[in-house]
Amino acid sequence: MNVISRYTHLQLVMLVCLTGTLVCQLTESLHRISGITVLSDKLYLLRCRDTDQIEVYNVVIHFSSLQLCLQRFLTLPRLYRDDWNDLTSSAKHHCLYVSNFSMDRIQRVDPDDGSVVLWPMSGAPCGLSMTRNDNLLVMFQDPKNPGKV
Repeated sequence: MNVISRYTHLQLVMLVCLTGTLVCQLTESLHRISGITVLSDKLYLLRCRDTDQIEVYNVVIHFSSLQLCLQRFLTLPRLYRDDWNDLTSSAKHHCLYVSNFSMDRIQRVDPDDGSVVLWPMSGAPCGLSMTRNDNLLVMFQDPKNPGKV
């Protein structure tokens, strides 16, 4: 299992195994990362920016080293830069889920063609996770106490 260093000054993304060993470095960017997931041998990074929000990397294991090559970007409609947006994936449904905090919805994304299905929510979703049974867990901000979930 890998741990991601999410918030460095230059946003140099590093994959580190639990022993603390550096596995690889991805990119340098001024845009913060608000989500990360792996699906079908691809790594997906959600950046806090208004276009090209999702970076798609091919994962290649060559002998004992891991290499990640930026393959393409996915742009999601009306997903604005927001630290509260999040990303997860479902292998069973072969899709990505993106929480859209400012628009009160979840965006279900086809990773192959980038098509999006919008799921309206009754509040502002700010965190996503998948269960072992492939159920999507959604965390919401408390509307009575902004900044609390």
